Amino acid sequence: MEVNIKKYRLKIYSNIIGINGNCNINYDDIDNIEYNKISIVNDNIFNNIIYIKDIFYKYVKDRELYIKNIDNRIIDSLKIAGLNKNIMNKTINEISTSEKVLIKISVSIINNPNLIIIDDIFNYLDKTNIKKVNLLFNRLVDKFDKAIIILSDNSDRIFENCNYCIFIKDDKILVRGKTIDIFKRVDYLKRNGFLNSSLCEFVYKAKSKNIKIDYYKDVRDLIKDIYRNKK
Repeated sequence: MEVNIKKYRLKIYSNIIGINGNCNINYDDIDNIEYNKISIVNDNIFNNIIYIKDIFYKYVKDRELYIKNIDNRIIDSLKIAGLNKNIMNKTINEISTSEKVLIKISVSIINNPNLIIIDDIFNYLDKTNIKKVNLLFNRLVDKFDKAIIILSDNSDRIFENCNYCIFIKDDKILVRGKTIDIFKRVDYLKRNGFLNSSLCEFVYKAKSKNIKIDYYKDVRDLIKDIYRNKK
């Protein structure tokens, strides 16, 4: 699926789009969002780069962005992502996989965009760092009023970390809506070839055995529900 966004042609290879933040954006008419208010970041930002600071410089140059005092803006972006400014002088080979993810997020916010689009953000993280990134996304949404689009094929990650989602099939939007509402449609997603989240699959199987529990995004809420129904 291709979405044309001003000077970009965004190829979406993932079949699930997760969204945090402003879900009122017209994603069918995304091209009308002001160009410098959109940030699109994927692993290509690391291509032909040695030092971390050069990632930011190249991104700003390629996007033809005007940013006054760019070094200060880089430091601010790193700080928001929970990174020390000293990482600027490190090479790509000196940072961890999780730090690369945080660098992607830092780059994505350097131009103070309204909409951030990040590809495959959770696939390289362990549970601890997934939690850190999720808290960072919540901060960007709640404190800085950003909308974040996550492109992924990982149903568990989209379910856990996004409040709105879009499923794509055959280059067309199959269904969209609140994440919890879409993922509850287990049979519908299966018929269309999608794996559901592990949590929803568990609840679905429990319901098929007449166990009275509901769907929850947080496993702790599910455990509480199971405990209540056992009394």
